Amino acid sequence: MSRAVDREVQQVAVIATGGTIAQLGPHAPTVPIEELLRSADGPTAVRTEQLFQIPSPDITPEHWRLLARRIREIQSDAEIAGVVVTHGTDTLEETAYYLHLTIGSAKPVVLTGAMRPSDALDADGPRNLQCAIELAGSRAAVGAGVLVAMGDRIECARDVSKRRTSTSDAFGSGLCGALGYFTPRGPSFERLPARRHTIGSRFAGFDGALPEIGILYSFAGAGAEALSRLAEPAAGIVLAGTGNGNVPTSLRKTIAELTGRGKAVVRSSRTNAATVVRGGEFNDDQAGTIAAGSLNPQKARVLLALALAQGLGREAIQEVFDEY
Repeated sequence: MSRAVDREVQQVAVIATGGTIAQLGPHAPTVPIEELLRSADGPTAVRTEQLFQIPSPDITPEHWRLLARRIREIQSDAEIAGVVVTHGTDTLEETAYYLHLTIGSAKPVVLTGAMRPSDALDADGPRNLQCAIELAGSRAAVGAGVLVAMGDRIECARDVSKRRTSTSDAFGSGLCGALGYFTPRGPSFERLPARRHTIGSRFAGFDGALPEIGILYSFAGAGAEALSRLAEPAAGIVLAGTGNGNVPTSLRKTIAELTGRGKAVVRSSRTNAATVVRGGEFNDDQAGTIAAGSLNPQKARVLLALALAQGLGREAIQEVFDEY
């Protein structure tokens, strides 16, 4: 399905949170959003505000909550067509997925950033920001969930991840592919998200604290001691397993003990593009574990935290992972 975007746009709000797009060289982000917009030409009327000014490795779930709350406030203004969030690229995908699940509005929310600082000769921030503003103000993006505009592609918040550390085409959506692209005539959709999100999400409007969730990266020779220590203070664990979320024999007894005590354990994969199938090479029913499907470990952590915050049990959590 191809859906061209109408380039007639309304007013767009731009919320700045920091990141490389606001950096000068390797230093901490300092460039204000008003200055960034001078290099991002476009026909759209824009409102701006600087909510945070931090590198994205320092983003926490409390920042997600404050950002979501501010987006909801802005979306209540009838003059606002959509919202753009500038963000550091390291944790952009996690923030985007949290918003994808908790923003209960069909108005577009588009995250963008940059792989190169704003004073670089080949800075990619201005182009990314211009694309994000145009997309957020377009009618075709309404109801498409939270989007990411990077490298001339329109990505779904659920599927996208940072896959490279330096090149401007660092973001991609693995098995699913991009939702669309930015062309000389503007952005155009090739598909829309199939999973539940925003106005169709059971987490829409969530504004509470999230429980602690740990991620354990599996490797050759992985032992159970690290898993036990990680699980002690956590409400749940995401295992970044090998291959199809596979669990080494050395961890299986500990995992069974954890699930027997009511801890939620989700199997994801450490690979860049994988679908962890329930009951594939591992007996989830016997172990009491949850299969993450195609969610990577960091996004499985976000969804598990929201599910546990709502008090969902194991079977209900598996249903959530199957639907979101």
